[in-house]
Amino acid sequence: MLRVKTKYITLLIATLFVIFLPVTSNSAGITEFEVKKGDTLSGIIRSAGISSSDAANAIAVMKGVYNPGKIKIGDKIRVFSNYIQVDGQRKPSLLRLDIQPSKLERFEIKRVDEKSFNIYFHEIPTSKRLVKSSGKINTTLFGATRKAGIPFDVGSDFVRKYSYDVDFQRDIRKGNSFDILYEEVITPNGEVVGTGDIVYANLNLNKESFKIYRFKTLDGRYGYYNQEGQSIEKSFLRTPVDGARITSGFGKRRHPILGYNKMHKGLDFGAPRGTPIYAAGSGYVSKIGRNGSYGNYIRINHSNGYSTAYAHLKKFKRGLRKRSRVKQGQIIGYVGTTGRSTGPHLHYEVLRGGRQINPLSIKTVAINSLKSLEMGIYSQHVKMVEREVAKVDAKNKVAVLEID
Repeated sequence: MLRVKTKYITLLIATLFVIFLPVTSNSAGITEFEVKKGDTLSGIIRSAGISSSDAANAIAVMKGVYNPGKIKIGDKIRVFSNYIQVDGQRKPSLLRLDIQPSKLERFEIKRVDEKSFNIYFHEIPTSKRLVKSSGKINTTLFGATRKAGIPFDVGSDFVRKYSYDVDFQRDIRKGNSFDILYEEVITPNGEVVGTGDIVYANLNLNKESFKIYRFKTLDGRYGYYNQEGQSIEKSFLRTPVDGARITSGFGKRRHPILGYNKMHKGLDFGAPRGTPIYAAGSGYVSKIGRNGSYGNYIRINHSNGYSTAYAHLKKFKRGLRKRSRVKQGQIIGYVGTTGRSTGPHLHYEVLRGGRQINPLSIKTVAINSLKSLEMGIYSQHVKMVEREVAKVDAKNKVAVLEID
């Protein structure tokens, strides 16, 4: 009996010895950090037990490549260390430092010798997959895309594409629906880091479907076409703002603020503050800034002798300035109520030869259509897209179609 107890005591001592055995000099540890408010890179490194000299040497190699002072809340940092003997004591030494300032890039600082480090930049590889999303319209088309969880850029692009043919005030009814097949950009672990192009869209308006397809022509250019192979692009958008209603037309009216009859030289579109405003046509910004009773104002000159003007904006799209080139459908600003205004709306003008004309009198024409040789290829493309769209429910991932 005594012999058995002695055996178990010996085993217990051996187990405790293993549990509390100090880490050997060649063992490595990894400490992971998520940057919080008030953190510094040096402080993070030192909190892992690393010496101030190691931290300083690692940070010094970043000069001109990465600014350690720009770490931000949420950044991921990993400290790799091992133990070395210093003056008879075991102390942690920095082997490697990983910094991921965004989902698409990573910096790696590796020890070279006792005092020096090298820095390496790694771009996180990405791929694309297709996502189908659907929704019903209760208020505005753009608002419906947001409610369906569709990213802002995709929703804006979707609205922009239908701005050529759809009158958002008169054509859309509550209960209308839509489908969108668009690209998501993902990392190897499946994390979504961005969006790409819309591949297919269908807007169901009052029992009528308006389908568009992204297609690469024989000369290598991408465009969007309807079921008949006609380009969706027109000379001007029908409406430069989504979800708007015309609150005041072109012509003589009693001014709501001044109180007397005055010529109204544009269209007023009532819309919520902050609603995106789109350039009705491609061109360059000839005027941008504060403009008297117009408030925040943009004028765009177009190559066909026309100009369009947009007034009472809350703010301009960041980066726009005089002589900036803009593309048709590009967001140029947001609905506001600056200047002489009774509430949030867009005052929209079309000018020909410098004189305002009725925007509703402009006839929009298609820019181009597919040639007969391309129509055969396009017809097959449409059938392929339709087959794949029919296979999935909204929100399912699709990886069958070739994304080029």
